[in-house]
Amino acid sequence: MDIVDRETGEIIPSYISIDRKTNEITDIPASKVRIPERIGKTEITTQERDMLRAGLPVRDKLIERNDGRKFVTTLQVNVEQRGVEFVPGTGSRPVPHRRRKPKVTPRKVRRKAGKMPHRPRRSNAATRG
Repeated sequence: MDIVDRETGEIIPSYISIDRKTNEITDIPASKVRIPERIGKTEITTQERDMLRAGLPVRDKLIERNDGRKFVTTLQVNVEQRGVEFVPGTGSRPVPHRRRKPKVTPRKVRRKAGKMPHRPRRSNAATRG
């Protein structure tokens, strides 16, 4: 968003945010926000950095930390931190791709007369009328 400096009339591209704790409106010039080229071991592409500069979120980004752990989250610019943040509540662990083993279903066993005794059905006294 562009903010006009009251003293000079200069138009300054800025980010505006509402503080989660105090509900105060805060702003920062876009030139003061640092958008990194990588977070942990994950590269932030030029297109994603451009989206962040435009004030848009980057959704469902797979992040790999330096310790090798991975998670999926949404990235956005944070005015208070003057940088990029993970949007609270959007993180999840990635579902690992596993080869599924074919399901083995047991064969149905036919009852033969005299081999397996037939179990009588239970009667329900409550349903009798």
